[in-house]
Amino acid sequence: MGGGAGAFEEALLEEDSPEALEGLGAAASWLEDAQVAIDARERAYRLFRERADADGAARTAAGVANDLLTFRGDPAAAAGLATGARRGLEDRPGSPVIAWRDRVEVGSPATARWSRLPMS
Repeated sequence: MGGGAGAFEEALLEEDSPEALEGLGAAASWLEDAQVAIDARERAYRLFRERADADGAARTAAGVANDLLTFRGDPAAAAGLATGARRGLEDRPGSPVIAWRDRVEVGSPATARWSRLPMS
């Protein structure tokens, strides 16, 4: 893939870490490589859950949900991930991930590209 994504791919050669997978997924999403983005973020999500990292799992679930809306127009799958992310953060009401998850949870393909729009 090269560029910034290449750095994450190199890190994954050393260790299959959820952080590197999350970074690869984000880079691939920005590069509009849907399959790599979704696959990497789904693997990251599983690893964060295995580690019991609620913030990491929820953040990554929101990323996968965003990709499913953006690239596949699949609000049902995205809603399922958002629900899982919400449950994972029930005991963490102050988590900064909640705001990002809530924006993805809107559930409309028209709003899925919010993360690619300039913030004013």
